[in-house]
Amino acid sequence: MRAFIPPGLPPNPPVELAGLYQHLDRANQTLGRLDGLTTLLPDTKFFLYLYIQKEALLSSQIEGTQSSFSDLLLFENDAEPSVPIADVEEVYPVCGGAIEAFRTLRAAHIADGYGALLRDRRSELTPTVIWNIEAGAQLTAQDYLAAERRRTAVFRSFRGLFSRKDFLVVPAASVLPWKNDKGDVMLIDDVSLETPIDYLAVTFIVSLVGFPVLTLPAPRQPDQKPFGVQIIAAPGEESKLFAFGRRIEEQLGFCHRRPPI
Repeated sequence: MRAFIPPGLPPNPPVELAGLYQHLDRANQTLGRLDGLTTLLPDTKFFLYLYIQKEALLSSQIEGTQSSFSDLLLFENDAEPSVPIADVEEVYPVCGGAIEAFRTLRAAHIADGYGALLRDRRSELTPTVIWNIEAGAQLTAQDYLAAERRRTAVFRSFRGLFSRKDFLVVPAASVLPWKNDKGDVMLIDDVSLETPIDYLAVTFIVSLVGFPVLTLPAPRQPDQKPFGVQIIAAPGEESKLFAFGRRIEEQLGFCHRRPPI
């Protein structure tokens, strides 16, 4: 391995500073004129504040946050804009067959990755894991290919939705938290579920299509159970997703709060 070793000082050939003196003198004169102008301003701090906030907006846009100087001033004065900041509309992608596709693909991968555990350490596995491994072992190649076709159809539906929308906001769970001794969730609003994993459909469908998602806890009172929302974006829009999530945290209070001990 060879390392780069720079030459010693002073440099050879030496740095010629004579040509820089004229530029340095001109810069000092310009700074002097600017300093003199500040004496004419009624509020120097406010003058500087405008430029600081403008630079902050430009830096935020590099990170993906889209906002205007007017939005910033309205926010700092607890005011509302005269027009909506963003359009909110109830939309949803077509997810027909997504649950069946996820069941098949999950079972196939669990059976492939953990099938040996069922043979060697069955007594240590939960009934849900045993069920999933056994279901995967019964799948055929045709079952797997059909599930992949359904996944592709759902992916295209998501992609079509995000050609018109920036984000999709959905619940982070289908049920509120429950005690561990209650077992698997097999009933939601008096509707029976077919398998022990179906209550996770609102989250695993997003995993099925592979779109980036950010989960935030919703504001709640101390006596309320925790709940959250998923904010989904198009692939490649992760920077905008994080910037939007940060804004939701700071302005709407969707952030983690440690419970009292």
